[in-house]
Amino acid sequence: MLIKIQFNNINYYYYYYYYFYYYYYYYYYYYYYYYYYYYYYYYYCYCYYYYYYYYYYYYYYYYYYYYYYYYYYYYYYYYYYYYYYYYYYYYYYYYYYFYYYYYYYYYYYYYYYYYYYYYYYYYYYYYYYYYYYYYYYYYYYYYYYYYYYYYYYYYYYYYYYYYYYYYYYYYYYYYFYYYY
Repeated sequence: MLIKIQFNNINYYYYYYYYFYYYYYYYYYYYYYYYYYYYYYYYYCYCYYYYYYYYYYYYYYYYYYYYYYYYYYYYYYYYYYYYYYYYYYYYYYYYYYFYYYYYYYYYYYYYYYYYYYYYYYYYYYYYYYYYYYYYYYYYYYYYYYYYYYYYYYYYYYYYYYYYYYYYYYYYYYYYFYYYY
């Protein structure tokens, strides 16, 4: 850098020249490193920001899908469990219902038929014995009556016969006795 100095002092001129040279390079490196640092810092922050943003974005969607699938799985599992439980419950409910229904149905009809046949046979035998005793009594009664009647008739006939026989006998006897 040329500077016009009085007395043409070279040392002084050289000094200024060196000073300005040093000043120039100082500011040159200063700005160089400043912009380099700024660029590096900006690039680093940008990368960091980008990395952070990407990281945040990635984990956000990761957890989003994770909870989404977890919720879906949980919902599906709950629904399946509920459906299974519902099906199981109603299956056994109807199973026991029909089981007891048929059991009581069978018991009822068994009891009914048993009762029916029991009283049927009971009345049947009762009627049979009644009929039997009735006819026995009837037969006995007629037999007795017949016997009695026969006996009475026989007795009466016998008595009548002997009575007339003696009567005629005495009659003839007296008759022959008095008249002859």
